[in-house]
Amino acid sequence: MFLVIFPSWIPMIIAVMAYGFLPGALISFAGVFLVSSLGYFIGKNINEAALSEFIRKKSI
Repeated sequence: MFLVIFPSWIPMIIAVMAYGFLPGALISFAGVFLVSSLGYFIGKNINEAALSEFIRKKSI
C-alpha cells in the first residue's frame, strides 16, 4: 500500500479478528489490491510538471 505510515499487516490482522478468517482475508486482499492499483495509476499518469511540484530539483 502506498502512503501508509503503518505496516499493511496490522489492518489485515484486525480485519481477520473482526470478520473471521475468510471474509477478513478477502476484505484485506481487496483493499491491498485497490490501493496498489490506485498508486500504480497515479504514478503512471502523473506528468513531469506535477511531479516537479512534489519533488525538489535537488532530489531529482
